[in-house]
Amino acid sequence: MKQICARKECNDIVTKGPSTKVFCSRRCSDLNKKKRKRLARQNELGNAECKYCGSQFNKKHSQNIFCSKSCQIQNTTRTTRDTEKCKQARRDLLLLRRIDHIKFTIKYKLDTGCQICGYSKNPHAMDFHHVVGEKEFLISQGCTVPIPQLIAEIEKCAVLCSNCHRELHHPL
Repeated sequence: MKQICARKECNDIVTKGPSTKVFCSRRCSDLNKKKRKRLARQNELGNAECKYCGSQFNKKHSQNIFCSKSCQIQNTTRTTRDTEKCKQARRDLLLLRRIDHIKFTIKYKLDTGCQICGYSKNPHAMDFHHVVGEKEFLISQGCTVPIPQLIAEIEKCAVLCSNCHRELHHPL
C-alpha cells in the first residue's frame, strides 16, 4: 500500500509494509516531532504584553518581554536616563550625610575637648584616638554610615589635641 508522507513539507511516497508507517524516513519523523514540540511551546508561551509599549505579541521564548528590538532599545535608553537621576540623587544624599557627620564630629570635639590637656578652641586641631584596638572604620571616612553607627565608633575613641595625640603615639 502506498501513501504520501505525513509531514506536510515532504511529498515522498511511503511504502507501507506490515507496520503502520506514516513517514517516508526517520528524518521526516524527527523533523515532525521537532515541529510539534515547537508549536506546543509557542502555544504554551502564548501572548504577552510588551514591557515598553504595552502591545500584545506572541512570545517566541520564555524570556521575551518586548515586542520588538526598538522597544527594547527605547526601554534601555529610558532606564539609563533613570539610572543617571538615581545616581545624582544618591550623590546628593551622601553629600548631605557627609555634611551632617562633619557638623556632628565638630560639635562633639568642641564639647569634649582634649582629654589630656583640655584644649577645645579649634576642632580641626583635634583628633579621634582609638583607645580600643577594634576599630571598624576611621571616623573621617565614616560619612557613608548612619549616625548611630558613627556614635558607636566615636565611643571607642578619646578626643585629643594634635600635640597630645602625637606625643601619645611617639613618646620620647
